[in-house]
Amino acid sequence: MKNGKIIIKNTTRRHYELVVSIVNFNSSKISPILALLLKALSTISQKFNLLVVVVDNDSTDGSLEAIKRLVLVNQLDSLIVKLSNNYGFAIANNIAYRVALSISKFDYFALLNPDAIPYPPSICLLYTSPSP
Repeated sequence: MKNGKIIIKNTTRRHYELVVSIVNFNSSKISPILALLLKALSTISQKFNLLVVVVDNDSTDGSLEAIKRLVLVNQLDSLIVKLSNNYGFAIANNIAYRVALSISKFDYFALLNPDAIPYPPSICLLYTSPSP
């Protein structure tokens, strides 16, 4: 990766049912929400093989360190990528997709804002619903 590096690689599988991409940029002000988000993903990971990919857009407020701690506390399979600049939401998600694809196969890829808290039963329902 030319403009960033993987700083945490905690993966246990060759195939994941769901990969969740979270783009971070100076999110320390919302760290309580981020903690709830990662706890909800931990709950979801009890039902599905889940990989969390966090791409940090060169944060300077300590939020990346908090995310690293929260990912480990919640025992999530995870990749954390630190970029050397703020490349924005779209590019960061493209990087997350490419990094996830380089280490594993997966069925679904979801984008999640760092200030969103997924409701675990809804994610389970979406995953198990038949395709139209």
